[in-house]
Amino acid sequence: MRRLELLIAEARRQSNNTRYDANSGVPQATFVQYFQNAQDELEKAAKSVKGKYFLGQAPIVTVVSGQEEYAYPYDIFMQGIDTLEWSQDGNTYFALTLATVKDRLNNQTGWAYGYIPRNEGYLLTPTLASGFLRVNYIKKVPQLQLRQGLITSRTINGSNQLTALTLNVADTSFDGVSLNEQNYLCVVNRNGSQLAVNIEYDSVNTTTGVVTITGAAFALLTTETVPVGAYITVGKSTANLPNWPTVVESYLIKYAIYQAKLGDSSTWTKAIKDDVAAMITSCIECLATPNDDISVPLVSNWNYLDV
Repeated sequence: MRRLELLIAEARRQSNNTRYDANSGVPQATFVQYFQNAQDELEKAAKSVKGKYFLGQAPIVTVVSGQEEYAYPYDIFMQGIDTLEWSQDGNTYFALTLATVKDRLNNQTGWAYGYIPRNEGYLLTPTLASGFLRVNYIKKVPQLQLRQGLITSRTINGSNQLTALTLNVADTSFDGVSLNEQNYLCVVNRNGSQLAVNIEYDSVNTTTGVVTITGAAFALLTTETVPVGAYITVGKSTANLPNWPTVVESYLIKYAIYQAKLGDSSTWTKAIKDDVAAMITSCIECLATPNDDISVPLVSNWNYLDV
């Protein structure tokens, strides 16, 4: 899969929209929305067929003694927890059972047997005194965004906190207007994949490129990096590369071409709607293809076996 700018360039060529400027033609931001619209339609269709294609694991959560409610991972799709596990020592994990509000037990701290999903987070029942939580969940696909700045310098302290960040205002990707419209950014590599997400900031100096980080420091995860020479994208959970197999690329381009030529999908003819629907079906059939390996029931109780 190519990064977003290259996909937009292809869609522009095929829709005869290569000429544009600040006052004429179809802006880049509009083409970004065309591709995001295409991705939204595909994501909804794909998750209704094979949600576990998007299965991911969140960073391990440390239990707070007596705490009942824990936040969902920032990129969870529709509170889609697949498996929630607890470990006392961080080595051996036990799966908790999906429960209902009728099972809620918050007047004691002990060995949790279940969890209750709610709108903003999940409840443990009963609460725990210590240990670790491991969450496997259905992830949202990152929002598509253009490159909007090249990192020329950054400072990370000994606590793995990002304390300073500067962008190259002379680089063609720099977009001071978009940067100062929002307050979150993500870091992506030259190919467009995420390196760090949801860095909160207050403003960007369009003369010097200095980013004012909210609270003067942002705690990075151990898996996150902010290298000099990487790019930034504006917004929460954004990326410059569509997070799909390469076979999806032709669908994304065609959808954007139709929107560029014909406008909102509500005005499309039946033939065009059928064409798009057929492409979505073809894409999700690839995603829904069973794994080549064979799944067999696992034996969880060996007591009755003569071994």
